[in-house]
Amino acid sequence: MTGKGERVIYGHALSRSTCFDSWWILDLRAFRAALIRQATNSQPIRCGDKRNAEGTAFKCSDIRSFPASPPLVVASSGFW
Repeated sequence: MTGKGERVIYGHALSRSTCFDSWWILDLRAFRAALIRQATNSQPIRCGDKRNAEGTAFKCSDIRSFPASPPLVVASSGFW
């Protein structure tokens, strides 16, 4: 990969944790491509909206629902 901003860290932490319990580094090009092509894929990507306790909101995507190719996960903490 070349350029900047082509990867993102996706992590999960328990509510009382001060660090990530598990994490993944995702290829943003594969992420965007899957979102664009999901209309033609036989298995749609699971996405949704979540709210934090303090009232902020964010979009979420289940990385397990992404196609196997191109690979989405570049590295992980080992939990899947």
